[in-house]
Amino acid sequence: VIAAPDFSFGEFDISPDEKWIAFNDREDQLNPLRLKLISLETDEQKWLTNPEKGFNGDIHPTFSPDGLKLAFIREKNSVSMTLWSFTIISGEIEQVTSSNISINGFDWSTKANSLFYASDQSGLYKLWEVNLGNKESNIVPVGDYQMVMPRVAQNGRMVYAKMKDNVNIWSYDLTNKIAEPWRSTNDLSLNPVFAPNGARICFTMKNDRGFQIWVADSDGSKAVPITNFTGEYLSAPRWSPDSQTIVFQGFWKGSSDIYKVNALGGVSENLTQSEADDHTPVFGNRNQIYFSSNRTGKWGIWKMDDDGTHKVQVLGNNAFGPQINKAGTTLFYSKKQGNGLWSYNVATGEEQLITESFHPMYWGAFAVADGGLYYLNAKNNSFEYFEFKSGKSSFVYQPLARIPRLGITMNLSPDSRHMLFSQIDEHDADIMLLVEE
Repeated sequence: VIAAPDFSFGEFDISPDEKWIAFNDREDQLNPLRLKLISLETDEQKWLTNPEKGFNGDIHPTFSPDGLKLAFIREKNSVSMTLWSFTIISGEIEQVTSSNISINGFDWSTKANSLFYASDQSGLYKLWEVNLGNKESNIVPVGDYQMVMPRVAQNGRMVYAKMKDNVNIWSYDLTNKIAEPWRSTNDLSLNPVFAPNGARICFTMKNDRGFQIWVADSDGSKAVPITNFTGEYLSAPRWSPDSQTIVFQGFWKGSSDIYKVNALGGVSENLTQSEADDHTPVFGNRNQIYFSSNRTGKWGIWKMDDDGTHKVQVLGNNAFGPQINKAGTTLFYSKKQGNGLWSYNVATGEEQLITESFHPMYWGAFAVADGGLYYLNAKNNSFEYFEFKSGKSSFVYQPLARIPRLGITMNLSPDSRHMLFSQIDEHDADIMLLVEE
């Protein structure tokens, strides 16, 4: 009988020869999870990994088919993870992926020379394969979206789970305290954003041409697609101050760039054309666009002119998902590796924590008002209002269902009387088998 670990995450794997069990544990509740190996023949136990403090730790230990290696996820938090491998005999530990992303399941290839994993680095969960030799990740050209938990059989066939969410856009009247569907489509309707003039709303929706940006009147009528984007996914649209142009992040061949398109429709123009990932654009004053980028190797906030020129970094520190006040004086954002909403004074460079009650997984679930911020408290699944003057938060509304973490999931009307949000009205999943053509 093997004694139960004291602080395990409840995950383990048995080696192919059934001689070892790999699991995670920690010395105490204050330290990160570490991987541990126990012999089923001798009861010998030994620690394998030692992540830095500040990490949740090492999870999902998985033996390679030949039993010579372990792969695992090193988790900073639920949106910042990397894949690692550990060689049993030599004790060599090696980082496999470099992007700090959300990983929802992985498995070894049959030859143990690569790992298949599900990640949201293209916006929605897709399947990727990383080569353990050159550490290069490539998207697996199968399926469409929300593909998670890949499993590989000995003959090389793969199954995965495909999440099927019915996500609709809802409207909440902040004066009369009434919530009602804005548009119901029985599909993925995301990223609702009011135009600055209040007359129209843009959003994203999937149709037979994939994910596109749509524009409708403020009451949800006269909805038309304005893009013909041929990439894998697009998200996070934002209006220009004159309500004539929309910028967005588009994912094509595994990389994300910032695009802009005329609000009446037309060809989308790539503004960044970078090998790095550029996300979450938002217009500031003086025809400038702020956006998130990892082009230095770490996430930060950059700005450029609205024609894509004069790119400069404004802020590092893993800042992500910027928004800006009407005066253009203060940026608001979350951080990739920790809870909280932050502010940054553009003139003085002063950074300040506003509230810790915000999870970076929901980077698009806050909106800037004149006297404060509306935001999602993910712990309570409730919308709250943080008043700058008092420094306190108050309850606003409890959604009837879960708020998705995809894209911009909350937005405020220019007159601050109505709030739009995305809501998962139905959730389901299917098990899918990849079939060779």
